[in-house]
Amino acid sequence: SAELELARETRQELQLHLALLNAPLASLDEDLRKIITDPPTQLMDRLLGMLHQHTRVFSAALYKTDGENLTRLAAIHPTKPLAETLRLEETPLALQSIQDQIIASVPDPLQTTAAQPFLAAIPWADGGGSGVLLVKDMPLQAYDWANLAKIQLIMSWVFSLSRFRSDFHQPGGELKLLTQDEFLSQVDRALTAERTHHLPSVIVRASFVHESDAATSKSTRLLLQAVPPTALCTRLSNDGPLMVLLPFGGEPEARTLGQALSRAGPEVRLSHYLVVGPVTLNDFWTHVMLP
Repeated sequence: SAELELARETRQELQLHLALLNAPLASLDEDLRKIITDPPTQLMDRLLGMLHQHTRVFSAALYKTDGENLTRLAAIHPTKPLAETLRLEETPLALQSIQDQIIASVPDPLQTTAAQPFLAAIPWADGGGSGVLLVKDMPLQAYDWANLAKIQLIMSWVFSLSRFRSDFHQPGGELKLLTQDEFLSQVDRALTAERTHHLPSVIVRASFVHESDAATSKSTRLLLQAVPPTALCTRLSNDGPLMVLLPFGGEPEARTLGQALSRAGPEVRLSHYLVVGPVTLNDFWTHVMLP
C-alpha cells in the first residue's frame, strides 16, 4: 500500500512539473490558437494537418452526414476509398460510429479489406452539423486506443472552440462570456484531457481591486480584449472575478495572460490554477473558489 501511494504521489509530482515546464503543451496550444484564428473555411483542412502532426494520422478524411450519404469536407493524402461521397450503409465503421457516437475501429490493422478499408471512424459534431473522421492509414506503432482517443480529444476541442467563437464573439471580434455552467463543462473537459492524456490546462482568475470597476461592464470588456482567442471566460457573478480557461496552457501562458490583464486598464488581483488531477470537478472548483 505504501509503495502504491508513493507511486501515485510521484505521478502527480511528475504531471505538475510537466505542466510547469509546459513540455507536452506548447505546440498543441499554438496549433489550436492558429486554427481558431484562421478563417472558418480553413478549419477542416487545418484540423487534419493538426491530427497529422500530433497523432501521426497519414491518410484520412472528414465527412459530413448528408442523409444516407457521407460528403467529404476535407482530406489528407486521400486514396480511392476516401471518395468524395460514400454510402453510409456501405461504410460499416462509419455507420457504427455515427449511430453509437463512439470510436469504431478494426481489431487488427492488418485485417482491412477492400469492402472495409478503414482503420477507424471517429464521430464529430459542431453547431452546423455532424459527421465522422475516417482514418485510412497511419503507422502501426501509432495505432492504439490511446492515440485514437487523443484524436477524438483534439477534434472535440477544435469544434467546441470553433462553436464558441461563432456563438460568443460579437461582430467586432469582442469575446462574450459563457454562463458558469457552460464554463464548468469546459473545465470538466479539461480535467478529462489531463486525466486521460496528461495534457493539463490552466485557469487564470482576475479579481477587481476596486468595487467601482467590478460593477461596470466596461471593465469586463477591457479585460476580455486582453485574452487570446482560444480562451473561455465567465464571471462568477455580476460583480465577481473574471475566470479564464486556457486549454492546453501551462505556467508560461498564465504568466503571459496575467501581464496582459494587468495592462488592460482596471486594477486586478491575479491567481492561476493548473487543471491537473486526479481530482473531481467539484473538488477542483471548490479549490478555485477559495478566497
